Amino acid sequence: MDDNLLSLSDKLDKIVERHRISLSKNIEKRRHEMELDNIEHLKLYELLGFSEEEGRKVDLYQNIGRFVYKYAGSLIEEATVAVLQYTKPGKSLRIPNTISNNPKTFRLSG
Repeated sequence: MDDNLLSLSDKLDKIVERHRISLSKNIEKRRHEMELDNIEHLKLYELLGFSEEEGRKVDLYQNIGRFVYKYAGSLIEEATVAVLQYTKPGKSLRIPNTISNNPKTFRLSG
């Protein structure tokens, strides 16, 4: 395998592993924080037909979901930058903003 490709692959593996570890740590931290949270809102869930156990699961998975979306987006962004820097080493790139008009482009320095 090409050494440059291997180094890109290694870099991407490290990015994924760093995000995976950080996500896991933040989820565990939030689990512990949730044990200390006020749970009065679970009474509202019960009015809607959920048991306390189900309500706690709803809260847990909602919190986990927020972290997963955040880390997935960050991982994709960082991996994309790594690939672009690999394909255009040492060059500054301007990437068009296809979502809005401000800013018109994003600059990525190599």
